[in-house]
Amino acid sequence: MSDYKEKATAYLQDIKMIAIRIQSLRQDIRKLQYDIITLSAIDYSKDRVSGGGTPVGLEGEVARLVDTVDTKKREIAKLIAKREEARALIEKIECIPGRIILAQEYINGAFPKKVQAMIYYEKSSYFNLKNKALNELGELLS
Repeated sequence: MSDYKEKATAYLQDIKMIAIRIQSLRQDIRKLQYDIITLSAIDYSKDRVSGGGTPVGLEGEVARLVDTVDTKKREIAKLIAKREEARALIEKIECIPGRIILAQEYINGAFPKKVQAMIYYEKSSYFNLKNKALNELGELLS
């Protein structure tokens, strides 16, 4: 494996993990938004057997959850920007089929067999094109 290919592969593996991280953050946001709705929907003004009344700091708790959601959204925006930088770098590769392979596998998260079927190349040709594109990308990264 050439140095360029190793460099490109390491870079793209990090980019591939971005999709997983974004998905995880989005799940966290959905959970937090549900928590906010749940907290906001509870009517604390009615008397309860245990004493009732509005608990102190409910507004603060909701505000903290909202801030956490905003922080996660900012992190998603940064990750998307990083992914789009990688996409722009891949677009500079001269080998068009190789460009498609790298974008589909590492940016869009498609499995190699699916990409191979999509572009109609034999397995050996597919991997030759992928290796060529990885070497080109590695050169661009250097």
